[in-house]
Amino acid sequence: MIFVINLIKVWIFVAFYLFVICLASKPALASETSAEQLSHEEVEELFAKAKVKNLYQDPIWIALIHSNNGTPEITDKGFLLSHSGFSLSEELKKTLEFLYQGNPGNVCRFPARYFWLQQQLPLPKLPLESCPDLIRFRKKAPMEHISLVYASETASQPAGILGHAFLKISGMNDQGQGVSHAISFYTDTNTINFPKLFFDSLVTGMVTTRPP
Repeated sequence: MIFVINLIKVWIFVAFYLFVICLASKPALASETSAEQLSHEEVEELFAKAKVKNLYQDPIWIALIHSNNGTPEITDKGFLLSHSGFSLSEELKKTLEFLYQGNPGNVCRFPARYFWLQQQLPLPKLPLESCPDLIRFRKKAPMEHISLVYASETASQPAGILGHAFLKISGMNDQGQGVSHAISFYTDTNTINFPKLFFDSLVTGMVTTRPP
């Protein structure tokens, strides 16, 4: 299950990346630098629609907030909005409230959450194109070409293929240089417990971009 969630994270990254390409290709308008503010009732209405669709139980949402069996893997207050009483549904509600407080910088904190929720709910548009870090990342790591790379000795070993597969994204950066980056799945562990290391190598891991 954890492995599937990590693969979903890769899909989210790629889909969101393609969305950012569209944002970076058009200039931000002055009217787009303000964020819409919703009333408490309007947020509650959106959340009610989310509950009807069981969005908080969607594997993509679970992957976005890094939850494992109902427990958050990231507890930093800068990432988790429902840290005082975490649940999948409460984090979704807090996210909707946070995005539509009227602060244009809020969406820059959770662009991937907004991107996915916008596909599921009739959300008012927020100014993602005014997020400097997001646009800067797009310019430094272009995605004009996408390749799936298998770094394995033999195709008869599924663990080796899936454990070493990565996506290569490449293109011309803002300085006119051809660059390539890898979106890879790997095991992050600091244990010398070999049975645990074996399990972690096959099941758990994280999505990362190289070079950073």
